[in-house]
Amino acid sequence: MLQIKVLRNKRIKLLKTVMLTMSALIVLTVALIIVFNAIGTTIKVEAGEKLDLSEIFNRNDVDFDVDFNKDNLNHPGTYESVVLVGNKPKKVKIVVTDTKAPEIKVHDHVFVHSTKLPSPEELVSKGYDPDGYTGKYLTNTDFEFKIGKSYSLSVVYSDPSGNKTQTYEVKVSFIEDTVAPNIDAPTDLTFATDEAISYKSIIAVTDNCIGDVTLEVDDTAVDYKTPGVYSAVITATDVAGNTSTLTVNIHITAGKDFNPSLEKLNKKLATIVPTFISSDMTTEEKCRQIYTYVQKSITYAPQSISHDYVEVAYDALFVSGEGDCFAYFSAAKAILDYLGIENMDIERSEDNVEGTHFWNYVNIGTKNEPAWYHFDCTELTHDYNETGCLLTNVQVKAYDTWRYDSLGTNFRQYDKTKYPKAATKIITETPNLKDYMD
Repeated sequence: MLQIKVLRNKRIKLLKTVMLTMSALIVLTVALIIVFNAIGTTIKVEAGEKLDLSEIFNRNDVDFDVDFNKDNLNHPGTYESVVLVGNKPKKVKIVVTDTKAPEIKVHDHVFVHSTKLPSPEELVSKGYDPDGYTGKYLTNTDFEFKIGKSYSLSVVYSDPSGNKTQTYEVKVSFIEDTVAPNIDAPTDLTFATDEAISYKSIIAVTDNCIGDVTLEVDDTAVDYKTPGVYSAVITATDVAGNTSTLTVNIHITAGKDFNPSLEKLNKKLATIVPTFISSDMTTEEKCRQIYTYVQKSITYAPQSISHDYVEVAYDALFVSGEGDCFAYFSAAKAILDYLGIENMDIERSEDNVEGTHFWNYVNIGTKNEPAWYHFDCTELTHDYNETGCLLTNVQVKAYDTWRYDSLGTNFRQYDKTKYPKAATKIITETPNLKDYMD
């Protein structure tokens, strides 16, 4: 019994020793992890070069903490930061060095509008260094330059880290500048109503002499929130005061934010309707003028921009100049409403027919003695391009029979019970339909 008790005590002591050793190892491991995280990882990178953290940590879910200024990667120095490896922060030390000279391309020959010596930087046609660069003349320039003379000047460029380029030779001519800048820009520019506009990114200006050219755009006549065509004037002025101008057309198209009101549409209609409608016209004459104007103003396209007739009419008449049957219908409806001509909307009945078609139904009579006619301004297929202006039911039916295609005789099929009875007097000649009239 005594021996068993002694063995038991030895086992207990051994177990305590093992547990203490394991605890010590755990503490040491945690301490090492803490020390490693405190020390962090040192990352070396050349100024201006892309730093790919996914390659360094061999995983894709790595990025800088939001507080890190990535512009630091363009400037030599040592920066302490934190990267997020997954969701865990990790301290890093970033050492940015600059061992490369600036990338410089100079003009072979430059012209100066006065006797003032240009800065070395003005001789550069294309230059880059992530930390910036400056130039220095190696040729003695401590004398008076003269108009009409040319000089060969040596120049070198360096960055703040002391990296230097080769020596460049540039011919500099001093002249009386009487030549205006050249403006290179499209004569037609297109912007959407929701687009951020930057003319300088589109317009290129060159001048015979070095020096800044001032660019101004007079766009006071442009309404950037309303689709339409406007004029703007671009003016370029060089340091010698020479000026050139260019007039361009600004096309404003409907962006995602464009939602024209009926008021805006009517204001635009007020600018065009008087050009083809006069107050002494009869309602019939006005409708015939509307038909002609809509057909010549809109080109057929497979679809319209939306299902809102105000927006579609505005777009078809004042912006794109195109659209499907709904665009022709919408444009006609907008003008009819503007003139106060009573009209109704007709949509092809889709019973047993694929697709749809829209046209107008107009009253050219009076309320007491109405005269309702079909009014379809859509530019129809060339093979069946018979007029759709002020037709009777007999003519509509004859057209559908003549046109017979994949729709059968249902091109203008509609529910007649929903509309007033159409006039029976034929007032529009339809030569192609005579043989198909009952």
